[in-house]
Amino acid sequence: MIRSAACLALAAGLSLPGCTNLLPVKEQVTTITVPHSSGGGLDVTTRNGVITVRAEPRADVQIIATLRMTTDDRLAGTTITANRDAAGTLLVAATPPGGTWLGSEGCGFEITMPDINGITARTSNGRIEVSGTGGAADLRTSNGAIVVKKHAGKLSADTSNGRIEVSDVAGPVKADTSNAAVRISLSPQNAGPVDIDTSNGSVTLEIGSAFAGTITASTSNGSVTGPKQGPSSFAFEKTGRSKATLRVGNGGESSTIRSSNGGIKIRFAE
Repeated sequence: MIRSAACLALAAGLSLPGCTNLLPVKEQVTTITVPHSSGGGLDVTTRNGVITVRAEPRADVQIIATLRMTTDDRLAGTTITANRDAAGTLLVAATPPGGTWLGSEGCGFEITMPDINGITARTSNGRIEVSGTGGAADLRTSNGAIVVKKHAGKLSADTSNGRIEVSDVAGPVKADTSNAAVRISLSPQNAGPVDIDTSNGSVTLEIGSAFAGTITASTSNGSVTGPKQGPSSFAFEKTGRSKATLRVGNGGESSTIRSSNGGIKIRFAE
C-alpha cells in the first residue's frame, strides 16, 4: 500500500447542485510511480473525480492523484493504493478515513502506462478518458462524459448525463447514456457488432470496410439517415421516418441503435 504524501495543499470551494453555500475543501496533488508489468491490466475505482488513462512509452507507471477532502486531518488520513492482483492487474484506488467519503470529497486519477491489456474504470460526477489501450474495457460513470481513443478490444461504456465519444475502436461496442449524444467511429478492421442506447441525444455511427451484419436503428421524435454509397455491398431500408435497417456484407452479427428525441446517422468511413 502506498500512502499519499502532500505535494500541494490549498483551500478551495465546491458547490453541490441546488446549493448556494460553498463547502471548504482541501486539495492535494500527489504523484507516485510503480513498476510496470508488461501485458497486465488496470482497475481504477474512485468517486467525484476525473479518470484519465493513457498508454505511452515509459519505463514505469505514473499515477497522479488529486484528492479533495473537507479537512486537513481527513486529507492526511486518506490513502492512495496501487497493488497488483494474482492476474497482474494493477488496482488503483483512494480510501478515505474509515472508508467513508463525505459529500463533497473525491479523488481524480491521471494514469500513464507503457501498455494496458484490459481496463476497468469506475467513478461518479466525473468524466473518463482512455487512449491507446487494449483488451476488454469496462468504463462506468455518472454526470460525466466518456471519451475513448484508439482502443484495441471490446468496449462497454455506461454513463448518464454525459456524452460518449469513441474513435478508432477495434472490437464490439456497447454504449449507454442519457441526455447526451453518442458518437462512435469503428476502426477499419472492426466487424462489429454495436449496441448503442441514449435518450434526449443524437447518435452518429461510422463503420469501416470490415463491418458486416445488420444494424437496426430506431428513434422517437427524430429521423434515421444512412449511407448512399459505401466500400462494400449494403442495403439501407427505411420504415417511416424514425426506423431503418442497414445490412452490410455477408454474415456478421446483429447491431442495435436506440434513441429518443434525437436523430440517428449511420455512415461509412471515408
